[in-house]
Amino acid sequence: MRTIAFVFAAMFLALGVVSCRDRTDEQYRAEMVKAEQMAISGNATGALHILVGMVDMDAFKSHKVEMLSRMVGFAWMAGDADQARKYFQSGLEAAPAGMEGLLGLMIENLAAKQSGEEFVEWCRSMDKVAFGEPAREMLTLAQVRALCGLGRSQEVLPLTGAVMGQSGAPAAINLARRVFSVLLEAGCKEQAAEVPALVEKILPGSPEKKGVLCDMRLVLMTREGRLDEALAFFRQEIAGIPDENVLNGMNILANCLPDKGDSLSEELITTCLSRNAVREAAARHWMRSVRERKDVAGMGVRLVSLRERGLSAGFIADQMDGVYTEFLGSGDAKAMAPVYAMFDSLMKNSQDLNFKRRVAGYLLDMGFFLEKYAESLALVESDLFKDDERVMTGVLAAKIKAHLALQEKRTDDAVRHFREFMLLISKQMVDREMDPLDGSWVTADMVMGLNCRRIGDILAEAGRAEEAAKAYAEARGYYEKALLVFPDKESKENRKIQAGLDALPKG
Repeated sequence: MRTIAFVFAAMFLALGVVSCRDRTDEQYRAEMVKAEQMAISGNATGALHILVGMVDMDAFKSHKVEMLSRMVGFAWMAGDADQARKYFQSGLEAAPAGMEGLLGLMIENLAAKQSGEEFVEWCRSMDKVAFGEPAREMLTLAQVRALCGLGRSQEVLPLTGAVMGQSGAPAAINLARRVFSVLLEAGCKEQAAEVPALVEKILPGSPEKKGVLCDMRLVLMTREGRLDEALAFFRQEIAGIPDENVLNGMNILANCLPDKGDSLSEELITTCLSRNAVREAAARHWMRSVRERKDVAGMGVRLVSLRERGLSAGFIADQMDGVYTEFLGSGDAKAMAPVYAMFDSLMKNSQDLNFKRRVAGYLLDMGFFLEKYAESLALVESDLFKDDERVMTGVLAAKIKAHLALQEKRTDDAVRHFREFMLLISKQMVDREMDPLDGSWVTADMVMGLNCRRIGDILAEAGRAEEAAKAYAEARGYYEKALLVFPDKESKENRKIQAGLDALPKG
């Protein structure tokens, strides 16, 4: 019985402690909410006063670091730099890790409110605080900027070296890279040029070390206009540096080389055969280069070349998406023919249904320019497009059948299918739609006008002049109706409609 009584007594005591703790936590949360609301409403001083009364109370000691963090923020809101520094220091003494999240706030505000000398001294007062590597890097960079601003850049390298010596290799490399950039931005070229030697001296050998040294030396060489030397150096280093640094080097050189790195990116595709990330990044640069030149024929040649060089089918499709508007918008059938053949082969050899559907879309679009109507009809009637709304409604099949009949010189079938297409459009196209090739809006009347004009051309070629004249008159009516929607003569839409009208036979 004594044992049972003892257990019950312990339980009641524990419940009492928990209950007391719950009440204390509830009181703490209530006061914190009150302080936050006061600060938000503009009374940061009042909010600070609440926490000053709580921070040293034993009941809330488990929340002390959190309160000191809030107090730092409230002090800055109240414009009191001295108090903010005081509370930040108190927090550091209690738990440095708990205050690291405020370091950026302290740096930003103190750098703005203090003289450069005072700010540097404050940074140095943090030297013995056990910050983690990211916080230490932030503080070091802030001090470096301040020293450069004071004209004391000669102090930067000893400071950087000391911090690098206390850091792990990844953090030391990152700090060296960032200090190098800060020095260059500040115009301290002489000190920046010494950072590679600091890296050589402090860090043990590794690909990452070689990589950052390559980055820095390329920057220095290209800034001095030593492009041939920089290119030779880069080629020499490629094999021994990480992919990230190979790409950094390509970008550094691309900004300086006369061809913007076009040849270099192709070289990397060719030579870095086992480094997929490098090859794909270089290929993206290569494709971007030809796109910026608006070289449609070159786009086609390079897309096919990527396949010949062994890049993946999915990657090549991504590059097709990047040039699609310009490539298709050009209407260059000669450029499209080898690209069509390549994607047709990729689709037939793929087991990925989503990829096959994606590529089938390319083939359909290019198929119209290449007059591959039989192949396009087979695609539309396959399972690949069974969920495509254009196929389900019959619009796409009607259009393809019309062109196929025209290609096969079946005049009446061609007219019938164009009329079928027009009927479906009149029922389904209730609002304007965007033409992806030229970015203009298209209405049902514009589509009807174009297809009536086409019917007129078919009939005229077949020697059926009277029927052709009726089709042309019908087309004119649709075009004139469409002009009412786009009256602005400077708009793409108006010009497109007017071009359709101008193409109609006179009389």
